Amino acid sequence: RSQITTQRRWWDFLQPTLDAASVMAALAIVRWTTGRPMDEMTLALGLVSIVVFLLFSQLTGLHRRTDSGTADREISNIAGTWSLTVLVLVVLGFATRYSEQFSRSIMLAWIVLTPSLVGLGRMCLRIVQQGLLRRGIGIRRVAIAGLNELGRQTFSNITDQPSLGLDLVGFFDDLRTSREESDETLHETVGNLNDLVESALRGDVDTILITLP
Repeated sequence: RSQITTQRRWWDFLQPTLDAASVMAALAIVRWTTGRPMDEMTLALGLVSIVVFLLFSQLTGLHRRTDSGTADREISNIAGTWSLTVLVLVVLGFATRYSEQFSRSIMLAWIVLTPSLVGLGRMCLRIVQQGLLRRGIGIRRVAIAGLNELGRQTFSNITDQPSLGLDLVGFFDDLRTSREESDETLHETVGNLNDLVESALRGDVDTILITLP
């Protein structure tokens, strides 16, 4: 494994961990403000909500990297994912009657506070990520397979958005010689597709974007 790949694995593990901590922290804060300790029932509620929230985050796309996409989309995904989580908790509460152990004021405060803490945690992580990317930490090396219109648009998107943390290795295309005329991005062509396979096996490439027809 390359050093960059290892860094990405740590980031992918850190995000759901931070989300889980935010859910539990919101519950602990609400209990503390009401002068009640974190008992076994409260811990069980927190753990179940974390599992459900993380499962739904896979469906809504919330688990994706926080340094891609827009803040508005991330806020919308947080709200949607937490709403689905609350819906499941309500159903479980009626089925098991565990909701009778908690006052409505505590549950309502927790429901409101949790997405705020999740969003705050992700915002802080985004700031840290951007700072590390500016120092070259966590950047992914990207190769584009296909020197065509879609490939050139992808090239433009990468170069126009440095916040994505992508370092373009270059284009790889078996037909480069037939596309040499008036191609402004030809100087970025590194080799053919066999060269791309060899680069990936050596660990010189972290991500391959395929734009071939």
